[in-house]
Amino acid sequence: MRNNTDLLGFFCVVEQRTQEVVELADELAHEFSSKALDFGKGVKKVTATLILTDPQGLGEWHKLTPPKFYPGLRCLDYMGLVVEVEDALEFCIRPEFKVILRSRSKSEVAKAIASALMDANAELRGVDIPNFDMSLFLSELGAFLINARE
Repeated sequence: MRNNTDLLGFFCVVEQRTQEVVELADELAHEFSSKALDFGKGVKKVTATLILTDPQGLGEWHKLTPPKFYPGLRCLDYMGLVVEVEDALEFCIRPEFKVILRSRSKSEVAKAIASALMDANAELRGVDIPNFDMSLFLSELGAFLINARE
């Protein structure tokens, strides 16, 4: 088994009224990563961008982009903070906005993310990544989110 302590991270595009969801999503990502599951050596980092904006308002500016695998080492510059990322999978999901607004617990946030992940499943399965079991990753992540507790 390999140590996946920071395999999964959520990057959140938010507006003021969904800010509290970010903390809950971070807790979920950490809990999933700490499970030390082995999906293969092909991916070292997964970043799921959660678009938590009203599709009728700010959401018009935040479009879903297709999933992308970036093999090898690359440097990212986040407003002056340079981060090295290796073998990274990035994808976007948009949980249902009205559900996110009503979510106040970790399990409610997890279920909203799980539902959005199901919508992205087919597209994610189409990404060719050597030495990475995408089906197992999606299955384990989906089950984890559906069964998340407080």
